[in-house]
Amino acid sequence: MTEKPELLLIEDDPLNVFIITEHFSDRFMVSAATNSDEALELASARSFDAIISDENLGNFSLTGSKTCVLIKASLRKSAPYMVLLSGYSYMDEGTDYPIGLFDEKLVKPTDLDELKERILNAVGHGNA
Repeated sequence: MTEKPELLLIEDDPLNVFIITEHFSDRFMVSAATNSDEALELASARSFDAIISDENLGNFSLTGSKTCVLIKASLRKSAPYMVLLSGYSYMDEGTDYPIGLFDEKLVKPTDLDELKERILNAVGHGNA
């Protein structure tokens, strides 16, 4: 059996961390960061196959998109599959999201089963 792909979850809401971690842990090794500093530390210490980041990480943190820009800039290998989640339906209207950085931008709530399968397929672990 192949190893589970590594997923970095960047989310400041403890309930969302719990729900997403529980939902994805059967097929992924999930590491959670509750702010941008933790996310940058984890991303510098190990390699991830995919990242799911909330856009709003609280008042004292970088946004999820800015955190992902920093993560991608620090990588020595190809970037992981990146998904940005937001509670705002107008995500695509602004210019704050770097073109091509995210593979998907989704509005919460989102179908976690469908998202899990799309990420698994993208990282080469689908239909296992």
